[in-house]
Amino acid sequence: MKRMEIPYQADSSVWFSHLAERPWCLFLDSGRPAKQQGRYDILLSDPYLTLTTNGQSTEISSAEGTQVSSEDPFALLQNYLNQFQELPSDLPFSGGAAGYFAYDLGHRIESLPDTTQTDVSMPEMAVGFYDAALIVDHEQQQSWLVCGERQSGVNPFWELIVGLAPVPPAGKPAGEFRTLSDVEADISREHYARRFARIQHYIREGDCYQVNYTQRFSADCEGDSWTAYRQLRELNPAPFSAYMKIPQGAILSSSPERFLQLDRGRVESKPIKGTRPRYDDPVQDLAMIDELQNSEKDRAENVMIVDLL
Repeated sequence: MKRMEIPYQADSSVWFSHLAERPWCLFLDSGRPAKQQGRYDILLSDPYLTLTTNGQSTEISSAEGTQVSSEDPFALLQNYLNQFQELPSDLPFSGGAAGYFAYDLGHRIESLPDTTQTDVSMPEMAVGFYDAALIVDHEQQQSWLVCGERQSGVNPFWELIVGLAPVPPAGKPAGEFRTLSDVEADISREHYARRFARIQHYIREGDCYQVNYTQRFSADCEGDSWTAYRQLRELNPAPFSAYMKIPQGAILSSSPERFLQLDRGRVESKPIKGTRPRYDDPVQDLAMIDELQNSEKDRAENVMIVDLL
């Protein structure tokens, strides 16, 4: 494995602006320096293998061509992971698989009623295998370029970053992005109120003690998705954010929560439930702690999320 230290840049989006049009580019964004929870940013593009699942078929693409498999996508992914030899490293990523699983992929695990309308043409699974990465460590204020020996010839990711690395790069100019309509909910206020009352009925009857009831908000827009993400991370710099662009579209994710992390046999989850704001004033801060500890409602919510996880 090749490894090179490159100039530290506190804002990793400056680096990623040079990757935002590369194939299967992916930015795992800790929100630093605005947020203190995250430590690493991971920047990827140009995978040597991709797995894309739609319905009962998974498309497997590499430099050798494309094939389609009807095998279980989780089994397929595991087969390719078994072929990948992870190299010892003190960095959180030195090559491997990265991507997303959509909720609808759950139909491959359990037999569930299909009550939704397919109105977003994105794959149910999109995973790339990457053998080069840019890792930014905000705690140590260091940046590392790592690359495996898997590809023959020139690795385009390595060559691009090495070309920029002698001095911290200037960000590429942002494209245009704008909304064309107001943000609208997918159901009316009256419909929402009726469903909410129904949920309260279920809780009173003991049928459940939590329902994750959501609604969709949408707006017409046009322009560059990377520009939209840069605006999003300015408005809401969350420690577990991500931007991923594949041929079918882009994922813009801004989350304060980590679902699961597995590290050397230790599993960690970081949900956000039953919270209070923090204050620099210690008196105000202690008052919030006391209020939270004595809140029956918030205690129930926190016990529920621990039980669920």
